[in-house]
Amino acid sequence: SFAKPPKQVQTVCECILIMRGYKELNWKTAKGMMSEANFLRSLMEIDFDSITQTQVKSVRGLLKTLNTTFEEMEVVSRAGLGMLKFVDAVMSYCDVAKDVKPKREKVARLERNFFLSKRELEKIQAELLAIQNELKALGNKYEAAIREKQQLQEEAELMERRLIAADKLISGLGSENI
Repeated sequence: SFAKPPKQVQTVCECILIMRGYKELNWKTAKGMMSEANFLRSLMEIDFDSITQTQVKSVRGLLKTLNTTFEEMEVVSRAGLGMLKFVDAVMSYCDVAKDVKPKREKVARLERNFFLSKRELEKIQAELLAIQNELKALGNKYEAAIREKQQLQEEAELMERRLIAADKLISGLGSENI
């Protein structure tokens, strides 16, 4: 509620303006932002992962020019201290997120590859099972054909013996002139 705030408070407010994506960095815009009905809730609902590296660099630059400790800020403004701690925490989060983001992306890529490979493996296993079942069916058919061949061969040999016996009988009867 300052008409003209202390420089430290204005700088911290400008940091928050940057993080929230505002283009105009001035006290009037900051006052408007802070007078929003759900200002504190809106701070907690910021998508911290969407804060760009450009925004982080801008905030870091402002914090560097601020050159104020938490203790010094507390003397100037308790609300300013709370916002400074918030900005500092968000910057720490952004540092960690910057390192974690490529790792998350790699994990997501590896998980996608894993699930694609798993699906491919399941498909291949299903094909293998179908081929094994077909092979087993063909093996059973082959064994049945071999048994039938064996049976037909035995019948053919029996017929051959009967034919020879019948031939001998006919020859024997033919020599008796009946």
